[in-house]
Amino acid sequence: AIDHPWRALAEGGQHSFFVPRATKRAARKNWIMSARPAGRVTIDEGACTALAKGTSLRPIGVTTIEGAFGRGDAISI
Repeated sequence: AIDHPWRALAEGGQHSFFVPRATKRAARKNWIMSARPAGRVTIDEGACTALAKGTSLRPIGVTTIEGAFGRGDAISI
């Protein structure tokens, strides 16, 4: 955590600006979209269809993995 965030910004530190959304889910999606991906996965057609329906990505649908990432990290699909 940064003890003095305003000072850090004034000194050229990184920052993000978010406009409040109606739901927590929308705010989380906005945060995820602004994160720098820690890795990349390629998925098959079935996984693509499942994600489009709003379901979770399952390991069976992943065809390749690039980078090193863990739970909670943003990735590029």
